[in-house]
Amino acid sequence: MSGRFAILICRGPTCGGDQHKDAGLHAAFESALLEGEPLPQPAELGWYSCFGRCRRGPNVLVREIVAGENPMLVRMMPTAGPRAVLYHGVTAADVREVIEQHLRNGKKLQHLIDRNAPVAATP
Repeated sequence: MSGRFAILICRGPTCGGDQHKDAGLHAAFESALLEGEPLPQPAELGWYSCFGRCRRGPNVLVREIVAGENPMLVRMMPTAGPRAVLYHGVTAADVREVIEQHLRNGKKLQHLIDRNAPVAATP
């Protein structure tokens, strides 16, 4: 086994405008991870204090952690590294897609990366 996945849900005070959404999102991931066929790599679900993208939330980081990575650096800077993807505006309806496409098939979900992107002001 080459590594594992970490799924971190933002728990910032204003992520997505409602902390209750964060708890529901966590529960949706927890349920979905227990259902279906086992993943090719283990997945750990957790919380993170703030990704600094509050207006784009709720935010969820999916990061593959490979064997030999320094666990302290992963905890301190989870968004660092080529295997980290921060998804924005994630809802419970997106959870199965994240698990099936990203964790199971290794495909990043560009529409969730781009969701809630700031709109440039027009002159």
